[in-house]
Amino acid sequence: MASGAWLLAPGLLATFLGFANLENARRGQAFRPMTIFWSLAAGYVCYHNFLDLYHAGDLSALAGLGLVFCAVSPVVGWIWWGQNGEIRRRLFKAAAFVSLAAASLVLWSALVGAGVVAAGLALATAFLPFLSIRKRLERRRARWRAQRRARHQARMVELQVQRERQALMRDQQRTADLERELEAREQRIATLRSDEERRVSKLTLQRKEIAEQVRLLREEEVERVRRHGDGLRFHPHYGFLMAEAWRVLRAQIARGERIPAAEHDAFFYQVVDELLHPDDFRERYFHEKGRQAVTAVNRYLAGQEPLASVRDLLGHLKLGPALLAPEPLRDYEGKALLEAWLVPQRRHQSRLWENFRGGRHPAQEQVIQFLREREQGLPSEREWRDLWDNHPALFSGIILPPVRSEGTRSATSGDGVQRLWSVVSSIWKDARVR
Repeated sequence: MASGAWLLAPGLLATFLGFANLENARRGQAFRPMTIFWSLAAGYVCYHNFLDLYHAGDLSALAGLGLVFCAVSPVVGWIWWGQNGEIRRRLFKAAAFVSLAAASLVLWSALVGAGVVAAGLALATAFLPFLSIRKRLERRRARWRAQRRARHQARMVELQVQRERQALMRDQQRTADLERELEAREQRIATLRSDEERRVSKLTLQRKEIAEQVRLLREEEVERVRRHGDGLRFHPHYGFLMAEAWRVLRAQIARGERIPAAEHDAFFYQVVDELLHPDDFRERYFHEKGRQAVTAVNRYLAGQEPLASVRDLLGHLKLGPALLAPEPLRDYEGKALLEAWLVPQRRHQSRLWENFRGGRHPAQEQVIQFLREREQGLPSEREWRDLWDNHPALFSGIILPPVRSEGTRSATSGDGVQRLWSVVSSIWKDARVR
């Protein structure tokens, strides 16, 4: 076994080459140079190692068979596929002739005795099937093929007719389905168009109602400020929209888009109409975060909490561009938005600061007492605003009485104004010395 073990690899390779030679013979390339070379090489190796392969047994014997198969594969392939199978057919005919002649020879020898006569009769008997059977077989085969071809064509025509009939039925069914789908789609389109018309009509009505409410609220606000000199207030429901409309109007004025460059109510109503024009105005201006924001600002304006708390709340609400008017801000952390809303309040604070400096503030004495307790002198406008933002209750009427009209200002006029102003000046001077 050890002496023939090295032939296992050549045997496997020879088997593979044998099958490759058969494939080449099937393609009409039986005797290529490399085919002849490898076949002769396999035969040479098998011839010189025949005894080793014969006595080795097991896999080495199979290796020998592979070498023999590779050596004879070109000849076998040529015999089987050569000349389009003509060689194979001739060999079959020769084998049949020899077999028939041998059988006839045995039969005639038994009848007439062995000799030349028996041999001649055996050859004649062997030739008889090959004289005319070929033509009859070819004609019968041709007739059979024609009938088979006709039956096949008839079957194909029938199948084609069935396919066309089925295709026609499918087309009719598909056409009916498409017609039903088209009708259903037209109904859906009509329903959607009707719903869209109702939606547009409803939105138009809502826009008119909101614009009318904003006009009424603005007129009420103007009347309130004119009568009581009060500061800014936000409506709980419409205040967010109004604050954003004023912010957009001031931005347009700053860019020079409004002539005259004034915060006129007519321009304000135009901006409100512009903000209500997109269909998403409810999601943009009437959301819960907006109500929370204006509620927090109103608490500051009413003196219930300082401005820093409102600013922190706006930062937590995260009112991004999708929840505000399409007028960009420097940042969306809450401070820029809050200051844009509080522009009227800042103006109101500036007017009251001027009144305080002139001794005309409605709560002049209370403010002076507050400054004296904090050991603070006369505040600047910036300090006045910070004081208001940090202690809004002092200016909102919760600690102090509400703002009085012009007819009740006699207590702070004349000599009283000069006396209060001298006290404030002395406090401011003492604070600067300290």
